[in-house]
Amino acid sequence: MPRSNMPAKVNADYSQYPASIRDVMPYVEGEVTELRNYWQIYHFLFMDKEQKTIFFAERFGPLLGVLQNLLGAQMILTIARLTDKDSKNQRNLSLWALKDASQFAMEKDFGQKVNSALDAISTTVVKTRTHRHKQIAHFDLEASLGLSPVPEVFLSEIKTALE
Repeated sequence: MPRSNMPAKVNADYSQYPASIRDVMPYVEGEVTELRNYWQIYHFLFMDKEQKTIFFAERFGPLLGVLQNLLGAQMILTIARLTDKDSKNQRNLSLWALKDASQFAMEKDFGQKVNSALDAISTTVVKTRTHRHKQIAHFDLEASLGLSPVPEVFLSEIKTALE
C-alpha cells in the first residue's frame, strides 16, 4: 500500500461549503474514502468467506499475510491521522478541522452535536491511536522489548470508527 506523503483528495465542487473548511474538506473526504477502501479490501480478502481467504492463501502464501498486516496498519494509521487534534505548535488535517464550519449550521444545537460526535470518535479510537504511536509511528522501546504492552486493535473497533 505505498502511497505518497500527501493525503488523498476527492476532486469535487466544494464551493457551497463554508470558506473555513472549503480547502480542508476534499482531503478529509479523500482520507475517509481511502480508509473505506482499505476496509472493503480487508473485508473481501479476510472476513467475507473463509473459503475465499483459503483460496488466496494457497496461491499467495506468506504474501497474503503481509498484505493483511499492511492493510491493518494503514487503517490504524489513517484513523489516527484523522483523529489527531491540533497542538499548540501545529494544526492538523483531521476531523477537528471541520468543526470550524459548525457555526454556519441552521440548527442551533448542531455545534453541540459535532462536539459530541468528536468526543465519541475520540473515545472509540484511544487504543488505535496508542497502537499507532507505540508500534507504527515509533518503535516505543519498552513496547519493543515486551516490557510494556501495545494495545491490540480489534476489527470491531475499526468498524466502529468507520461508522
